[in-house]
Amino acid sequence: GEGTALRERALVVPRRVAAATGADPAEIGELRDRLDRLTSALDAAVRELEQGPAAR
Repeated sequence: GEGTALRERALVVPRRVAAATGADPAEIGELRDRLDRLTSALDAAVRELEQGPAAR
């Protein structure tokens, strides 16, 4: 069905990213982890800013 076709298309994405960047899967995994940590840190900073100076 449509879900199976979409899944099959999605499975080739990591290989295409690796081929396009020249990075191996381990490097891509490390980059994903670093980006996850960066995103979390930025989200926390935004929450702190939204609380305003009174919360500090």
